[in-house]
Amino acid sequence: IARLIELGFLGVDEQGGQPVHPFTHPLIQEVCYEGILRATRQDLHLRTAIALEADLPEATPGYYGMLAYHFVRGNELDSAEECLFKAGDDAARAAASSEALQFFQEATRIYLERHGDHADPEKVALLEAKVALAHYHRGRQLEAIEHMNRSLVLRGIPIPKGRGPLLRRTAAGIALVL
Repeated sequence: IARLIELGFLGVDEQGGQPVHPFTHPLIQEVCYEGILRATRQDLHLRTAIALEADLPEATPGYYGMLAYHFVRGNELDSAEECLFKAGDDAARAAASSEALQFFQEATRIYLERHGDHADPEKVALLEAKVALAHYHRGRQLEAIEHMNRSLVLRGIPIPKGRGPLLRRTAAGIALVL
């Protein structure tokens, strides 16, 4: 470590009274990371996720996001899926809609990859609705409508096609509200 500090690859810092040695440049970190065998990286990520889960309080900011990151890279997809869902909810509550969108999209991707044709339509509908809401809060209404329509169809609610049915449905909705 002393030689790496001397060469400028690592810095010297302190965190909680403990010395830490951050990389001085992201490219150095990336080269070191890519130099680790894939299976070893996967194992290290999984061990990191397990350690974080055991040692960090759930109230830690970004808790589920950190766990999701390491569980995904550790190929522990059951835990990754659950953490991505919770991380998305946390981000949505914090008005971090871009982050929420990324978490929900990744959760959807993993869920559909793992379950394919056997995916629970209600869970997929819920994920689609959460993706829709994240798009909506980012100001991307067309994408929000597209995902919400998928959610409704998965729940067995028909989407009106054409201007006439859409106007009738809107009028019925307004009448119901009034």
